[in-house]
Amino acid sequence: MEQRFREKVPEAQVRGATRLDGCSLSFLVFPVVDRDIAAAARAIEVALGQRGWNQIDLARAAEVDPGTLYDFMAGRRWPQVRTRSRIETSLEMEPGTIARIAAGETVGPRPQDAAPDLPVGAGVDPELLTQLAQADPDALEAVRAVLRAARRGD
Repeated sequence: MEQRFREKVPEAQVRGATRLDGCSLSFLVFPVVDRDIAAAARAIEVALGQRGWNQIDLARAAEVDPGTLYDFMAGRRWPQVRTRSRIETSLEMEPGTIARIAAGETVGPRPQDAAPDLPVGAGVDPELLTQLAQADPDALEAVRAVLRAARRGD
């Protein structure tokens, strides 16, 4: 049986021990998978910000335990596959995105979400662009705040 298992999971190591009653035991030791949970959590935070959601909103939408989500976002816990799948579905991510980010892959937008190849400012009134370039930074921040509130539905 050990040989069949080794063929399927070659990175596992079989270790032996002897119990106090003299019986020998075998157990498997698996290598630690290096995950960057913080990178995955940052990607989730970005997705939440784009939607104007907080962690509670995501927990409700994904139907996951808020404590599990909180622990994941704080870097204390790696969620189960089903939990990650629910989070990805709620945030309209490709399946497996969270694991790929944690493994160090660079994940970009889905092809259907990519912006079309248009020049900067295409379709925007040139007079508006001129006014924005000359606008007071405090006034621009006030406009941004109104737009963020509108996106959240406030």
